[in-house]
Amino acid sequence: MGRATVTLPAMLDHFRPGIVAAAILVLSACEGPKPAPPVTRLGPPSDSLVSEFGDLSEGAWLGGDRWAVLAPNNDAAATADLTAHGVIRLGGRGAEEIRNPSTLFRAGDTVYVGDWGLRRTTLWTLNGRAAGAMPASDLFRGALPRARDALGRFYYELSPRPGPDGLGNRDSGVVLRAAPGAAA
Repeated sequence: MGRATVTLPAMLDHFRPGIVAAAILVLSACEGPKPAPPVTRLGPPSDSLVSEFGDLSEGAWLGGDRWAVLAPNNDAAATADLTAHGVIRLGGRGAEEIRNPSTLFRAGDTVYVGDWGLRRTTLWTLNGRAAGAMPASDLFRGALPRARDALGRFYYELSPRPGPDGLGNRDSGVVLRAAPGAAA
């Protein structure tokens, strides 16, 4: 049997990655302290508002830089004014006018906020003042209006009644157009 001959360079090839890593570690320790990175403070952008609302599901333009917005997770509807940098709840905090808002739309000079918890749609001026309420109709199975056209007719979305399995036809629906007062 012959003897294996191992040369020093061949042994160093085996240990070279560890040696290189140790050398980098030693050299980096000799650099000294690094200067702190610069601090930059960013203010809010001019076209955004900070509010208590987490999720906005719908919005309606009120004119200029004003919007009506719906925040169902916060049980609120509000007006947002980008010029004044403010958000004001419709009805104020804890008011009984809005409990569980689910729909919002604007028609003419009125903002409509549907509230499934109170089974009604509240009417608001563009300045955020309460202007009345319309009860949900049993004729439309409690559905709340989703829109209003120029002739004053309301549009309702009705899902099919559930079948014997409790599910019904989930891929179908009806859009119903009704004259004001038809659901009373």
